[in-house]
Amino acid sequence: GTHMQPRDLVINERLSQPRCPWRGICTLAGLLAFLALLSAPQHSDRPSSTLQSISLTVPAGLRPAGTHLGSDDDVAVLAPVKTAPHGTPPLSRLPQSRPPPKAQLSPPPSAFPPPAPATATPVALVQQPLPNCSVLFFHHLEKTAGTTLRSVLQRHAQLGLFDFVSFVNRYNKVQFQMVTHRVDEALRTPGGLSGLRLAVEIHIGGGGYEQFLKYTLPDLLLLRSKLRAAGCRCNLVTLLRHPLLQHLSWHRHFVNERVPLCFWNSPHDCQSRMSMALACHGGPSVRPLTRDHRTAVQAMWDAFDLVGTTEHFDSFLVLLADLAGLQRPFYRIQLGTAETTAAREATRRWSARTCASLTADPPQALLEYIRKRMAATAKAAAGFRARKGKGDSRGPAGMMDCAGYGPCELPAGSTTQYSWFERDQCDAVTAEAVLSRLCGRIASDEPLYLTARERFEQRRRAAGASLPQRVELLR
Repeated sequence: GTHMQPRDLVINERLSQPRCPWRGICTLAGLLAFLALLSAPQHSDRPSSTLQSISLTVPAGLRPAGTHLGSDDDVAVLAPVKTAPHGTPPLSRLPQSRPPPKAQLSPPPSAFPPPAPATATPVALVQQPLPNCSVLFFHHLEKTAGTTLRSVLQRHAQLGLFDFVSFVNRYNKVQFQMVTHRVDEALRTPGGLSGLRLAVEIHIGGGGYEQFLKYTLPDLLLLRSKLRAAGCRCNLVTLLRHPLLQHLSWHRHFVNERVPLCFWNSPHDCQSRMSMALACHGGPSVRPLTRDHRTAVQAMWDAFDLVGTTEHFDSFLVLLADLAGLQRPFYRIQLGTAETTAAREATRRWSARTCASLTADPPQALLEYIRKRMAATAKAAAGFRARKGKGDSRGPAGMMDCAGYGPCELPAGSTTQYSWFERDQCDAVTAEAVLSRLCGRIASDEPLYLTARERFEQRRRAAGASLPQRVELLR
């Protein structure tokens, strides 16, 4: 029929193949043979009332709902079958589509090998079930691997594990008001928090005032206190990157051919500015942060539940899975070659050093990376001039945008005027000079990052030996 299952098809096929021309005689003979089987003496050493359990292989897609699975996903252990008084399972439990499996006789005791020594419990990457209520606020700073974390949260939304709201507060406040309204309604409604799993990416592009610090953060702290008081998880998390790498990545993404790296002077403390929702664009007008700014940003990170580092992103992701109850903390690495893996390891080592140490004794891995970026941006700037590129520059076509993304550090001095790119002047600039210039623009970024890194290292150590094992499982 139309509702016939694979098992029914097998039974129907077997019943439709006649094997005896005289059904009455065959039925009588079968009944006599069955009665003879019941009256035969039992030769088993075990009592007939013993509970029997059957272990058989079942394809994953054909397992009945509720079947208990062992450690091997292809083995289903069926519930024990009570035998009837005469030692035969009830007729309703006999297999209908195939003969029963052969009994597995126990070998004599001497045939068993000696017991294996006890082994440690295998470490699992995900160590807890999906929580009933969990709210996660992720403060995404540009060029810190936030897009990768977004992909992890998007996958949880795709699988129906978490709801996910992205790019909150990017262009207006309406999205954030929608989130706070939803959480407040859930808090006010009896049972409203049951099944509430929500991840929110706050990704503010930047503006002229400290929007996140003055307006967004107080609401987040209030919501967190309310949710926790109601028994729901709520965590505030972010990622920080070594300021040199964050500034270099920001240049590659936003500046590149507009002002090549050989002439570029980065905005002051770009990472800390973005944490408060201040802009990094408009380089010449970006002023250094004050001591009050630095104190406020440090107080903000002190209030967060997890401040990770991009250089140890995998450890951050594992710890985040524990905090929020993530079930699929996986991501696709963009470049997984032996060369890039070695470069990441080198970055983890030198990124623990201060700028004073790096400029005094620069690691070759860092200098090579800067040289590589200098060559790529010089080539891009030469092409921009040759084709009379315009982009979003308000100046003459093909000229470096020192007014919007400067100042430009030229041989004649610093300038915020549109200027022509000269390749020979660019080639004369060394990687050491670029490193020193960049280090002069992170007076607030550097101490804030190094403090966060040391605290994150303490957290990694406190997680014990299982954390590196779980990181390897993730990779």
